[in-house]
Parts: sequence; structure tokens; C-alpha cells
Amino acid sequence: MSSEGPTKDEPTEGPTKGEPTEDTDEITRRRNMFRDSIDQIHLSVNVGAENGLFQEAKKRDKTLENIFQDILNKLNEAKENLSKEKYPYAKTEKNISEATEYYSRALYAPKRTWRYVNMYGIYVWFYLIGILAAVFFVFFYGSEPLTKGLSIDQAALNAAGWGVIAAVVRALWFLRGTVDENRYRKSWNLYFLSIPFIGGILGSIVYLIIIGGLLAVSSANTTATPTTTNTVTTTMLKPNPLAIIPFAALAGYNWEWAISILNRIGDLVESRPPPDRRSRPIRK
Repeated sequence: MSSEGPTKDEPTEGPTKGEPTEDTDEITRRRNMFRDSIDQIHLSVNVGAENGLFQEAKKRDKTLENIFQDILNKLNEAKENLSKEKYPYAKTEKNISEATEYYSRALYAPKRTWRYVNMYGIYVWFYLIGILAAVFFVFFYGSEPLTKGLSIDQAALNAAGWGVIAAVVRALWFLRGTVDENRYRKSWNLYFLSIPFIGGILGSIVYLIIIGGLLAVSSANTTATPTTTNTVTTTMLKPNPLAIIPFAALAGYNWEWAISILNRIGDLVESRPPPDRRSRPIRK
């Protein structure tokens, strides 16, 4: 009487335990890698078109008349081959390499000065570095006239200055990444121009929040102990200027953190009806 399934002497289908199987993870990884490469090149091409790269390349080299369309055709072929062919995706890799070569020809066709201005944002680098130099100049040579002549608190000056420094560091890091990946857009100029001011404002707001907290604490202590002298209260309102620098720098670099602090403060001071009015039933 026969039974379903193989007998002891018959070989079983599929790999036995310990036998190497097809590396599906490697296949998925390569597919995702090629898909990401196509998307990155496509993004770089769109950014270049927005910055006027291909128009300038046509002026410099007449053989690049249809370079923009050639790149798009290679990218479309790469997408089609990636969806049709099997591992190891040789045709897809060839299409991506050809699209990259076409883009490089268009990128290096214009003059170096045009490329540095329109694709690398060299003037933005100069602007941000100039802001850094100006801040350090104020710290080393202009802090005394500001603190004594204009009666600006040293802690407030530190907060604004380090907020600007941290914001410029953030901008330089972001600019480096976009230029390195060919994603710099000339339309971001206003954003880069406003970054130092945003950092200085957020650093100053953090200073005001800290001073406001100290003022509230000192006022409470003065009410609880009327014998406290004005000298002690004044000392409490003037913290060490170096103590505010980390928070001001964090606010200048991490705008999201500073905005979240402001939102929390706004939620705390939000006007609400007293609890007894909220819980009291409505009389008809």
C-alpha cells in the first residue's frame, strides 16, 4: 500500500538543512541600490536643469545639444531593465553608468567660474565664512564696547553670537552635502542668507527664557523671605555667561528643538477656564 510523500531512500525536493540557498537579500539589496542610483541621478538632472546647466552646456559644446534628453532616455531604459531583467542586472548597471557619464559631460562643459557659482554656490560659502569671521571679530575686539558702551549683558551677547555660529555650522554642513551630491539649488539663496539671523534670534530667545526663569525663581524667593537683600536678587539674575552658551548653540543648530521649547511654553501659558467652571454642569 503506497503512502503519500517520499520514502526514506527517495530524495526530498528543495535544499536540505545546511545547503546554501539563493541569496535573496543580496538580490533585494542590489535592486534597491540601483533604484536609489536612478533616483539620485534623476534628482541631480532636475537640479541641473533648474540651475541652467544644460543650457550653458549647449552654448559651450554643440555636441551636447540633446544631452538632457539623452540622460532621461538612459534613466528610463534603466528603470525598464530593472523591472524586467534578473540578477545581476547587467543592462541596468550599464544604463546607469551611461547616464552618469552623460551628466558628467554636461556638468564639466561650462567654464569653471560658472560651475562654481551656479552649481557649487561658492558665494554662499564666502558669505557664511564671512559671517563666522565677523562674529569672532566681535567676540575678540568688539565685546567690550558693546557690553560697556551700550550696556549689553555679556551673557546676551554670548547667546546671540553662539546661536549665529551654530546656525552657520548647520548651513555649512547642509551646503557641503548638497554640493557633494549635486543637489545645490540657486533658489535656496534666501534660505542661506537668513540662516545666521535665525540662529542669532533663537539663541537670544533661549537667553530670555533662562533669564525669565531665574527672574521668576528669584521673585518667589524674595516673596517667601522678605529679608533677602537686593544684592542677592541681582546676583541671581546674572548667571555665568558661559552657562548659556551650550543652550544657545543648541538652539542655533537645532531649530526644531528651540521651536518645540517655545511651543511647550505657549501650551503652558495658554488661557483656559478655571477647573470649577469647566466641571460645573450647565443649568437649563
